[in-house]
Amino acid sequence: MCQLLYHPVNRYCRLHLCNSNKFCRKAANVRAEHANDIAKLLEFFEDCKAQNPQFCWYVKIDKEGMIHSLFWSHASMQAEYIDFGDVMTFDTTHKTNIYEKPLAMFVGANHHLQNTYFGCALLGDETIETFQWVFQAFKKCMGRHRTRCIITGKVKLFKKVENTLKVE
Repeated sequence: MCQLLYHPVNRYCRLHLCNSNKFCRKAANVRAEHANDIAKLLEFFEDCKAQNPQFCWYVKIDKEGMIHSLFWSHASMQAEYIDFGDVMTFDTTHKTNIYEKPLAMFVGANHHLQNTYFGCALLGDETIETFQWVFQAFKKCMGRHRTRCIITGKVKLFKKVENTLKVE
């Protein structure tokens, strides 16, 4: 005998009554995996930094002492920025992760026209202050090398942030 249950993501799914405990255990395991995930991420970043001193990451803390935004870039991303960073795009996804936070990506193209990622950030919001912070973090991470052209759909916002990056 099956029971028809409504699930917000999968619309309707069929679960056997005998499997309901299995379903509950799986849900509990998923919650356990996400428990302390920020601590796990910070530990992972520390391990990356210990293995490769060029790995860079920055954290923006809010007024309550909570993590507001994270930026990271590993050594190969930085090397690709040196080689292919003359032109890049900057865009944010629309809150598709479990925290409903924007994921910002600095992306360029290599000589085979393949995407190359220069840096990524999970942002707390999409305010001017946050974008200034992420561009400043990107600038610190990449050192002296500068992008000549940035393509973005956020033109009005970028005009306010442009001085932070000082595009040459």
